[in-house]
Amino acid sequence: MNLVGGIRPVLDEVGEALISELTETAEIRARASCRTDVANAVGKCASAHKNGFDPLKAIALGRAMGAACTSEQ
Repeated sequence: MNLVGGIRPVLDEVGEALISELTETAEIRARASCRTDVANAVGKCASAHKNGFDPLKAIALGRAMGAACTSEQ
């Protein structure tokens, strides 16, 4: 598999999907409750996938996802 013919198109597709999701969730990410909502969602995800999440991974995911929130609270 080469970069131009195989990997680049997939990366472009992922990038477009991420931008689309960010656009579609702008209102949700601007809510004052965004960080709390994200923390709750990460907790549920970590609980549902206990074998794939140690506490440090759950914390890292929560912080990374919380950064998507645009409210100042």
